[in-house]
Amino acid sequence: MKSKATGICIGSIIFMLLFWGKPAWASLEWETSEITLEADGAQPQITTLFKCRNAASYSVSVTQSKASSPQVRCYFHSMGRSSMEPDARGWLTATFRNQGVFSEQRYVIEVRTDDRKAPTYELTLRVVPKGWDKMTPEERALLASEGA
Repeated sequence: MKSKATGICIGSIIFMLLFWGKPAWASLEWETSEITLEADGAQPQITTLFKCRNAASYSVSVTQSKASSPQVRCYFHSMGRSSMEPDARGWLTATFRNQGVFSEQRYVIEVRTDDRKAPTYELTLRVVPKGWDKMTPEERALLASEGA
């Protein structure tokens, strides 16, 4: 049998979750946190955009963007301003330097902000050979062995 205190406690938690608004970690809202690029040998580099919006009620600045590999360069843009005002939009340009792709590759891009509530975001750039998603596991293994 539940006590009256347990019911009040659970009710209080539900009330706080419903009525205290957005969670603190949602200052930059990204359209997507993972993008897949298809690469073929003829492309020396491939560029994509990770788009975001400042959903906070205060300005947020991106202080650093860094990829997990030197094969990926990234730059953050916010319409020429050093900080993003509330509801402003920005984007991170990620450029993959293609040196031959023979299997799926994943690169993590860390985006750091001056926001104490949400200082870091992780984005993923997935690079695959052209037609990778249509290949059978055997075809993927064969292609990967050619690149080794």
